[in-house]
Amino acid sequence: MVALGKLCDAVLWWSYRRIEWWQRVVRRRVTFLGWLVIAMVFLSAFFGTDVLNNALGFLFCFCAFMLFVEIVSLLFRKSQVQVRSVPVGVVHSGCATPVPFVVKALGRVTRCQLALYPRGEGVKFRQFYEAREPMEERRNVVDRVLKFYRWRWMNDQRAFSASESESLELAKGEERKVMLETHFYERGVWSLVDVRAKLPGVFGLLERSRKTNGERGEIYVAPQIYPVSIDVQYGAGKTDEASLETRPQVGESQEFLSMREYRPGDSWRKVNWKAMARTEKAMVQEYEEFAVPHYTVHWNTAGMSAVELETAAAVTASVVHYFANAGEVGQVIITHGEGARDYDWSQQYEELMRALAEIQREELWAETTLPENVGLTYQITKEATEGLQNLVVDGARINGINIAEGILL
Repeated sequence: MVALGKLCDAVLWWSYRRIEWWQRVVRRRVTFLGWLVIAMVFLSAFFGTDVLNNALGFLFCFCAFMLFVEIVSLLFRKSQVQVRSVPVGVVHSGCATPVPFVVKALGRVTRCQLALYPRGEGVKFRQFYEAREPMEERRNVVDRVLKFYRWRWMNDQRAFSASESESLELAKGEERKVMLETHFYERGVWSLVDVRAKLPGVFGLLERSRKTNGERGEIYVAPQIYPVSIDVQYGAGKTDEASLETRPQVGESQEFLSMREYRPGDSWRKVNWKAMARTEKAMVQEYEEFAVPHYTVHWNTAGMSAVELETAAAVTASVVHYFANAGEVGQVIITHGEGARDYDWSQQYEELMRALAEIQREELWAETTLPENVGLTYQITKEATEGLQNLVVDGARINGINIAEGILL
């Protein structure tokens, strides 16, 4: 029984990794065969028993011949398409992602479908072996040993949705752009290497997928964006009142500050011509500048579980997305292990989202220098820290609220 369970685990794990093996492996087109059986029955009704036996024998031989030709054609048939992916950039999980490909026919192609099965980190064999579907302990011994229901349950929990193209017909050397839309439900870096061509047999009874050649890239899936709400707003965004107080600096506002002599490089539009006429010197007017709030989002990954890490990554992406759309300026500091990295989201938004897609619990960054925090800091951490506006992550909740309901600052 133990050996049978191990063998079943290996077979199911192989099919789980293949992904498409359990989907539409055999496509049955019984229309032609159905009409053939009806014709044989109709003929037998007029020509007697011997004809019926001959018809059934002929039908058996004909079906066996068709199946043999179909299997042989699929065994030796090669994919005649070359697929090259077009860079997509950074996308967010939970959103429909159109992935463009350029398909080139190496030979004449008929009835060919493209299927995209992106690969991420994947589930290791030990994880597959140790995983438990809900209520699995209530199943009978055979089901627990064969683990078919666990395999089906894990296939339903996949982090992406596979997609297929329409049937393609290409002449030799022809190129065509194909869009395969899929959904990514987990952040990470997904490889687009597994693009397969689904090829039917000669009679269309069976179908086999073959790997395609060509250059493939990667797609960075950043965390999902959740709605962000702010309790109090001062000006363009939330900050303390001191951050919006005016300070005597040279700017372009209409509040007059002082007057000084002209220096090379000053704009002639700022010259006060009346004062120049009185003093016979070029005098420049200076105006008061209002302080612009500068935000710092600081995320420390120390002590976070896997669920808390995913929640904090989604919170960081959502807060940055909110501030960036509001036109606010600021930076994100991610402390991971003993090192830290900082990003200016107004200029490094895509780099930041790539970092949020890549960061994992097991991988720690090298030690770097922390920049000086300016203005109000939103601290995303597991434990509260004095002097900061804390966003406390606890499991899948942020500040005691389920992250799916939004983020309250």
